Amino acid sequence: MLTWDTIVVGAGHNGLVLAAYLARAGDRVLVLEARDRVGGACTTEETWPGFKVSTAAYVVSLFRPEIVRDLELERHGYAVLRRDPSSFTPLPDGRSLLLGPDLARNQAEVAKLSPRDAARLPAYEALLERVARAIEPSLLETPPDPFSGRVRDLWRLARVGARLHALGEDGPAAVEIFTGAARDVLDRWFESDALKATLATDAIIGAWASPSTPGTAYVLFHHVMGAVDGARGVWGYVRGGMGALSEAIAAAAREAGAEIRTSAPVARVLVRGGEAEGVVLESGDELYARRVASNADAARTLLTLVGAEHLAPELAERARRIDHRSGSLKINLALAALPRFRGLPGGGGTPGPEHRGTIHVAPSLEYLERAFDDARAPAAPRATRSSSARSRRRSTRLSPPRVGTSCRCSCSTRRTRCARAAGTTSGSGSPTAASTRSRPTRPGSAPPSSLARCSRPWTSSAASASLAGTSSRGR
Repeated sequence: MLTWDTIVVGAGHNGLVLAAYLARAGDRVLVLEARDRVGGACTTEETWPGFKVSTAAYVVSLFRPEIVRDLELERHGYAVLRRDPSSFTPLPDGRSLLLGPDLARNQAEVAKLSPRDAARLPAYEALLERVARAIEPSLLETPPDPFSGRVRDLWRLARVGARLHALGEDGPAAVEIFTGAARDVLDRWFESDALKATLATDAIIGAWASPSTPGTAYVLFHHVMGAVDGARGVWGYVRGGMGALSEAIAAAAREAGAEIRTSAPVARVLVRGGEAEGVVLESGDELYARRVASNADAARTLLTLVGAEHLAPELAERARRIDHRSGSLKINLALAALPRFRGLPGGGGTPGPEHRGTIHVAPSLEYLERAFDDARAPAAPRATRSSSARSRRRSTRLSPPRVGTSCRCSCSTRRTRCARAAGTTSGSGSPTAASTRSRPTRPGSAPPSSLARCSRPWTSSAASASLAGTSSRGR
């Protein structure tokens, strides 16, 4: 009977990283993936002939450079295109805000909306940078359990405390950012609604929250904590789509000796005597290992794969209470031309800097607050209340000469089975094709298992124009 050292359930990028490191350490590793490809949410898929799309995850920055170096991912084809500019916010009155990694250019842009905010921007960025440097080492450390009483955990907790203590007079501001609401922080720093809304979208992306929800300020760190090619605070696109990152990790894992099987869904973990001994595939095959690691979410791992009968009652109950709600809906579009924005010369067949990064459809904090209020309402949300839409230029490998893009909208998906965008128009007036991915909005609801293809238009022409206006050209 063949026995593996480790079986990894799920070939998402986290599971692949684990498999690669274990294989490099000498373990016999088997990775089992239910889908026909690796990557999980980090994949590139051909949604229409000739158009390849990063169907879920779409940018990188927080992916640790230590992993890139250790696994030699660049040798396996991993390459990142820096996002510059990083975001564009069009405003209803024809003005706009274009932000990127260059502080001086950002100040010049912000000064068009508020000279006071432009003057305060360097101090705001510097504060986030100082606090981020204090907590960033924790990303590579096991979080301490302050209630265990173990010396190891107390020592780790002391190290975290020492880093925070070293912040000195920045300490109170750091505590507010860790625990407070993004709106409170941004209101104290800035006066321009457009600037605050642009920054606030980073605090609520993917979350079931509004800018006034406690805890959202912490996510403001994310735009200064990551790095691309050694440049801090920079985000980028993976050449070839996000699937190229997963394929590079998989190649490193295979080179180290790991075996990866796709189309091999796991039904459950084999548990005997309170210990995991392997897994049972949906085909009925049993595979044995000294340990089992799961790349699935905690609730599915504990309640479905392991089974509540093998857990302490309090652990099973905690797993059931995990809140999976999200207000995110990602719409992938294929357009015939670039969108045009009032007051800007680009669009149609002429790309401009506004087409290279994220395009925020969120002119104010109140707009974002109303979007979340609509999402929580029992009735379907107003279609024009999408809080943000995200778009990017593409690698030359991903689309034909026409336009390929993606939008990410923070709005309610609770009463919408599929966001229907097939009737939208691009800057040339030509129809678009669209497909969607939505995240579950209720605890315990199943994640999407396939890409939904839509064929009917949105019920609101305003919503169609909004989504068409957030597209960008593939490159």
